[in-house]
Amino acid sequence: MITAIYEFDFSVITASFSGALCFIINARCFNKKKKRVAFFISFSMGFIGADVSLDIINSLVPAINTEERTLGAFVCSALIITVFLRMKSLVDGALTKNKRIKWFCYVNVRVRINKNYKPHLNGC
Repeated sequence: MITAIYEFDFSVITASFSGALCFIINARCFNKKKKRVAFFISFSMGFIGADVSLDIINSLVPAINTEERTLGAFVCSALIITVFLRMKSLVDGALTKNKRIKWFCYVNVRVRINKNYKPHLNGC
């Protein structure tokens, strides 16, 4: 991981930056301060996790089988916060075992668990 930090590949940095921008543009559930933090986390994780996400992409879609780190950086930076929030909500739901209604905020997608719940008008 330390070698990944010292290998400055500007195409990976650009792909990570554009993936973070795509996430922030489509994210509706954050205020301005949280968007800045989410952008920084998404950008840095896209740069650091490019190799891991590229390995996952190559294992899920064997027809692609590429060695371009830019694809991994873009996908990682665009999806890392969405995946983390989904995992967090699953863990919270498994630990609490409560029948409360929880809204999961994705990139412009809201999923309700309970069908009898009427949503509030204030968003996420």
